[in-house]
Amino acid sequence: MDAGETFLVIVPTLMATGALVVTGLIVRSWHRTRAVLRDGERVPGRCVRIYTSVSNHGENHATSRQHFVVEYAVPGGATHRIDDATLPSTTCEGDLFTVAYDAATGLACAASVAALARSGRLTERMEPQLAPVSRRIREP
Repeated sequence: MDAGETFLVIVPTLMATGALVVTGLIVRSWHRTRAVLRDGERVPGRCVRIYTSVSNHGENHATSRQHFVVEYAVPGGATHRIDDATLPSTTCEGDLFTVAYDAATGLACAASVAALARSGRLTERMEPQLAPVSRRIREP
């Protein structure tokens, strides 16, 4: 096998390996997030800030994404903030959410009560904890 043939074998192999590693990382992150939403401690959280980030992709193309900063307090009293870009775009500052978190890993996910109910993840075990969180607070 000469250098050209070796190159034609090694490059696709490295590309496929890279794709498999990235896919594995995405699946692992997805499983961790689902585990936190399923089994994590639940506390009330509030959207305290909304901001937009812009990414430029060349001269004629840019994308923007809304980010929501949700603040929550763990039972020990410590206050934490998470930056979540997956909340509904209708979210306003002051809206209440349920935050599921895992104290061991520090991973936290915010979810609206409506989203949990739509996905079928709102269970009887969760409802008493979510009752005070399910109301939206709006300024008159």
